[in-house]
Amino acid sequence: MTASETLIVNGLYEHVNFIHRLQPTIIDVFDLSPPEPPRLLDMARRALGNRDFPAVVLNPHIQRIPEMVRHLVDKPILFPCGVSQLRSMARAFYLDERPSRQDWVLVGCERSRQIHCHVYGDDPPRIALCPKRLFGTGSALALLRCCMIERSFELAGNTAIVPWGAELSIVEHAIRALLDLHPHSS
Repeated sequence: MTASETLIVNGLYEHVNFIHRLQPTIIDVFDLSPPEPPRLLDMARRALGNRDFPAVVLNPHIQRIPEMVRHLVDKPILFPCGVSQLRSMARAFYLDERPSRQDWVLVGCERSRQIHCHVYGDDPPRIALCPKRLFGTGSALALLRCCMIERSFELAGNTAIVPWGAELSIVEHAIRALLDLHPHSS
């Protein structure tokens, strides 16, 4: 047993584990920030910590929302909801608060566009905020969220897509489904 092939983990209550030749399954997690930590990444970490899963490494791919709107210096911005870390933006409005109509850019997903059209009767300029549209998942195992998914989760190839406000149990089931696609998990 060589040291470079062995992982020593000091766990809760000073319990020490030795893991030799670990071959974890890697799951790419695609999410947005804020909030910080990104919600899906945090839930996936909690799911893995709460249940008996084989070795999994989460590989985060995070799109920072402020970076997406940096060029909209003087333009009002309409976000789907009032995430606290976005409230500091000077000309930010929130669709879930139904503000008076402004000449804004909607920073949101297809569901936000639909709600805007229903509430305000028009289709504003928009910056897409959907992880399904922002990230190319490729052939690796991937986890992301989408507001167009309303219950449970969907598998699309090697990608598990959970609802935007998914509960922890749904994230756990999605991770299990991904691991079932990768049977040589250890």
